[in-house]
Parts: sequence; structure tokens; C-alpha cells
Amino acid sequence: MRDHGLGLRRMDLANLVCRLPFNSLRVLGYRLLGLRIGRNVRIGYKAHITSKTCVIGDDVMIGGRNNISVGEFRVGAGARIHSGNSFVGRGRIELGRDVKIYVDAYFDGWNSITVGDGTWIAKSCQFWTHGATKMTPDTSIVIGKGAYIAAAVLFAPGAGVGDGAFVGLGAVVTKRFPEPNCWIVGNPAAVVQSGYSWKEFWQ
Repeated sequence: MRDHGLGLRRMDLANLVCRLPFNSLRVLGYRLLGLRIGRNVRIGYKAHITSKTCVIGDDVMIGGRNNISVGEFRVGAGARIHSGNSFVGRGRIELGRDVKIYVDAYFDGWNSITVGDGTWIAKSCQFWTHGATKMTPDTSIVIGKGAYIAAAVLFAPGAGVGDGAFVGLGAVVTKRFPEPNCWIVGNPAAVVQSGYSWKEFWQ
């Protein structure tokens, strides 16, 4: 069986590291496995990281039960990744500074996924970069800066949204929406309002 992460022996070591009882031991263990980890990083119990290349910025929180096995994983300073998320595939996933990802999201990183600085991703979202599609030869996903992705949103291969976008509950995004500060809803998703600033209405 071909392994796309650290190799079988190092994956076994990662299985041990993720179960160490204290954050300081988990951070040290992952550093010894070659991960580049900044200052004041918190890695939760059973956060399993087997990416071949992994760079984690300062003041990042990675909650418990995350599975991070994508080929290349980069996280900007101040990001918050809560529990139970999956980042898989051979490609590259890059999360910007101060990104917030809540629980149970799925990132299919067989091609690249980029999430801009300050974007929030709510519960149970899915991002798919491969599969049966004729929409575009570029199946990477790009999420702009300062966007809000509500719960249970699905992104098809090649889809994306621009800076400041607000994507409503359960939307199915099947193409790219480069326009900044727009409100996107529906299946398939469409823009229903331009010039929309979701932060003005956040409570």
C-alpha cells in the first residue's frame, strides 16, 4: 500500500504523539517529527497530523480530533481550528491569518484549497477539489479574505468566493464568485445582494 503522508513508521509515531497527555509534549513531539510550529501553539488531544509539509504560525489553536493528512498544510498566525475537522489529500491547503474553522468540516485537498485571512467557516462545511466534473480544468478552491461561510455549505471542484463574501446556510457553490462583499445563497448558489457587509449584522 502506497502512503502519501509521513511514511508508515512516522505515521505510527504521529499516532503516539497525538495521544500524549499535555499540549507541551504534543507540540514537542510534532516538532521532532519535522513540523514547523510557531510560538504559543495549542494542539488538542488526538489531533492527528501526518502532512509531509506542515507549517503552523504563532498563536494557532488546533482542537482535538482533527485529522490533518494533506500533502502540504500551512496555517497563518492566530488561526483557530476547532475539533473534528478533516484535511486530506495529496495537494496543498493554506489557511490565512486569524481564520476560524468550527467543527466537522471536510477539506478534500487533492488539489489546492486557499482560505484568506480572517475568514470564518461554520459547522459541517465541505470543500471538494476532485471528482466527476466538466465545469473547469482548474479544480482548486479559493476563498477570499474576511468571508463568512455558514453551516453545511458545499463547495464543488473549482468553486470559490471573493473577499468579504457571505455564503448562506446550506448553499451549494458550483462556480467562482469573484465579486467582493456579496451575499450568496441557494442550490446552485447565486448572488442575491451586492455590497453586503456581513460584519455589520453580526451578533
